[in-house]
Amino acid sequence: MIAKDRPVVAVLNREALARMRPFVQHRSMTDREPFHALMTEVCVERGWCGSVVDDRPIHVTDFFPDRGMVTVDQFVGWLFEADGVDPSGDLPKWQKHIDGLRDAFIRHMGSTSVDVERLAWFDS
Repeated sequence: MIAKDRPVVAVLNREALARMRPFVQHRSMTDREPFHALMTEVCVERGWCGSVVDDRPIHVTDFFPDRGMVTVDQFVGWLFEADGVDPSGDLPKWQKHIDGLRDAFIRHMGSTSVDVERLAWFDS
């Protein structure tokens, strides 16, 4: 458990009274913060996370196994697959994207492979 300060706003006689109170943050939540940051970068900022492929909506997380390790190269491959793109057809065209996505995974997850349990949203 990690304790942090979190702002809480209470309303008293129509005036907002802000005070700080400690709250308890479970380790599992902080372990998932890197995944949230990774998905923000690759999905929101870079546009790689999923699409409609063969009339079926697909998201990168649909490829995650139930347990085990996930490598950076698997993750990047799944990003391309979820967007219906085969980079092998024109590798020079896609290489800068592959490199950027690999760098994002390693930077956020801190390794070239992680346990799939770390690749989960806060509420899962």
